Amino acid sequence: MTEKISPQEHLNRAAVHESGHAVMACINGIQCSGVFWEYEPIAGTVPRKGKFCTPVGNKPPWKTKDYLQIAAGAGAEKLFFGGYIPATSEHDRQKFDAPGAPDWEETVEEAKAILANKNDELTAMATLFLQRSPSIRSLPDRGMKGHSTRYKELLSEDEVIQIAGSDRAATRTSKPKKRNREAKNSRAKHSRRKH
Repeated sequence: MTEKISPQEHLNRAAVHESGHAVMACINGIQCSGVFWEYEPIAGTVPRKGKFCTPVGNKPPWKTKDYLQIAAGAGAEKLFFGGYIPATSEHDRQKFDAPGAPDWEETVEEAKAILANKNDELTAMATLFLQRSPSIRSLPDRGMKGHSTRYKELLSEDEVIQIAGSDRAATRTSKPKKRNREAKNSRAKHSRRKH
């Protein structure tokens, strides 16, 4: 896609793109810290130059689920707009240059197919992103120790989990159930010994 797009369409695409990353992270049980505007502070202001990002907890060596999460931004754009802007996905695509990485375009298509079942979640997340982006200067500011880069929080980790219906949240609740089952089995063994 090479035609020039309006600033509003660029923002709409960014909302869908970042929502795709966040939803796919939740589908695959990858920690997603939220959706942010990343920037370098200049005299206490939020400069126009920056980028939207979705920090996640996946690190190389990547597995299939990680590659799907990385390609999900472009996949979501293809789902909603019929294509993605290569320049805005270049950082993601570069991760597919690693030895043993799957094909970028095939993974984008696979991510698109998976995300087609999460249309409501993508729409809800992108809508909230677009509602908050005009007031980006007043959003909560986050930073990382030892780094000057700052992050304006558009969507928190909890909001991403709530909207996406995270498998991570399901995993959290399944652990106590497993423990309860183990405790129940243990109690049953002890009661059998007593009889």
